[in-house]
Amino acid sequence: MQARPRQASTSGDSSPSSQSGPDLAAATPQRAAGKTLSSRAASYARLPASASCSEMPSAALPAATPKWYSNRVWCAAALFAVLVLCSLNVAKLMGTAHSGVEVVTAAGQGSTLQVGTLAGPADAATSDGVESGKFSNGPAPTTASSLADSIVATLSQFTNSTSKSIREWMVVVPANSTNATEAKAADTQGEPEKKFVPAELPPAEVWSRSGDACADALKIPKVAMLFLTKGDLFHHAVWRLWFQSAAGVLPRAPAHAAACAPGAAPGGDARTLCALQALAGPGAGDDDAAVIDAQHLFSVYVHAPPGVQDSSLPPLFQGRLVSRRIDAAWGSHGLVEAARNLLWEAYKEPTNQRFMLVSESDIPLYDPMTMYQQLVSEEGSRVNGCAHSRTDRRRWTWRMRSANLKAYHWRKSTQWFMLTRPHAELVLGDTEVYRRFEEHCWYGWDNDYRRWRDCFSDEHYMPTLFAVHKIQTDSNCGAVGVAATNWSGGAHPRSYSQEDVTPALLTEALRSPQDGCDAQSAWEAAQKMFVKVDEAFNSGLCKVPLPEYESHLTSLCKVTARKFPVEVVQQTATLFTDCNNGLHLLAPGVCAAHAEQGGESLS
Repeated sequence: MQARPRQASTSGDSSPSSQSGPDLAAATPQRAAGKTLSSRAASYARLPASASCSEMPSAALPAATPKWYSNRVWCAAALFAVLVLCSLNVAKLMGTAHSGVEVVTAAGQGSTLQVGTLAGPADAATSDGVESGKFSNGPAPTTASSLADSIVATLSQFTNSTSKSIREWMVVVPANSTNATEAKAADTQGEPEKKFVPAELPPAEVWSRSGDACADALKIPKVAMLFLTKGDLFHHAVWRLWFQSAAGVLPRAPAHAAACAPGAAPGGDARTLCALQALAGPGAGDDDAAVIDAQHLFSVYVHAPPGVQDSSLPPLFQGRLVSRRIDAAWGSHGLVEAARNLLWEAYKEPTNQRFMLVSESDIPLYDPMTMYQQLVSEEGSRVNGCAHSRTDRRRWTWRMRSANLKAYHWRKSTQWFMLTRPHAELVLGDTEVYRRFEEHCWYGWDNDYRRWRDCFSDEHYMPTLFAVHKIQTDSNCGAVGVAATNWSGGAHPRSYSQEDVTPALLTEALRSPQDGCDAQSAWEAAQKMFVKVDEAFNSGLCKVPLPEYESHLTSLCKVTARKFPVEVVQQTATLFTDCNNGLHLLAPGVCAAHAEQGGESLS
């Protein structure tokens, strides 16, 4: 990726040595008085950034240096002279006499770098130690890092910070541009050339009536499963049995409310509307297309690249492609756009109250009832909006600032989120933060930073949006998504091999017993919260006290796991269809029915 060439200076020749201007010596007596010192400082400033004070050339020192003068004294003097020279030339080099520059610095191991004279009050200090200030006069180097190059060599002797840490955290950028053209030029200077086409961000829509008449009549809160895929849903056979396990049952609380409300006829219209659900219970036929519609706990939406046709999907997922689809490449902002497209489609359904992102290589860690009961019982979203030490602050850029988005809002969570409906509405209603990420969070070479800047929107956008709106900034901090992931492979999650896929992988690792996640107790508690359809609308239901759900999982406990690639489809199916391994991934009736049919291969 090539860097965009810098624009020529508006004050003439872009070379500092060839620029003309007013007599700086007459305007600033300091330069006349310190001419000799300034020339030596300039000589020293041309040293490599790695040079130390002891490496100062002898020509930069007076012939007879008093013994009490140390190299450090001359380093300090050289630094002062460089700053004076810089402060006098910013207007000429930047071509904007009153625009000034903004310098963002960060403290390095307890030391704070301060350069120039503040023209006004600094911006609010950030929560992660970053400060910014504005200069009325100051050096505007030909390249964004040349000022840093001049200062780093001397500062390396006086601070505990390394040259690298100072270089990475110090940025010189134009500020207070006097017109929109200057602002736009400053905003894009140093970024790689790229074709930028803003995404369409349609506002949220809601249907007047639910597409699920039974869930609508009983007011069942549903969990929308948002499949963000490349098009190959290779675990479709496992998902078919899993969704089939959710058929034939209803959450006890809404069924109890419908059947037992004062003056209500037992079941009323809900009995008729939900009667067809039993047809897809345990032992149902092979009509995959009807399996998802036969249960009332989950809705399913699929995003695949535009070239994927609905007819090419497994029958279970046909008819569930969302209308707005893009090519979402790894590491691109397109992943956020694709997730938003899924959210936009799922939000239309008024019964959807939870929204969770899933990939084609994900598998559920619990049966449908346990996963459903856990997610609907959680009051917050599984997005970490809290400030913590691993936010990858170096991925932030000053270009992303807006009226409400500041550096101290920068957060990091995981791509695989679960959102409540109010938080899904927040995401769909946002344009300000989205646009800043869309245009400026990318992976590539950055001229201003003199390094590759690896910004990934899918890890930062939603938690940063939460921080901007002060949502979950000091609560639910450990809720980092829904998917258990093995990061031992480095920058990318590890894909499990055939030898890895055993019951022990789930019980000892993915279900996180070390975090207090009691899978067996959670399964037992969840089963009590559901009732069979044929028992839901009789007077006997009202005679049984409504149980209270005692959660044995927390928001730290993951409910899905990845990555289970296509090579382990058969091994994964074995985990689900083994009725005696104690994992309880399927309803007992579904597992038994599959075994009675000979346990045919699901690959």
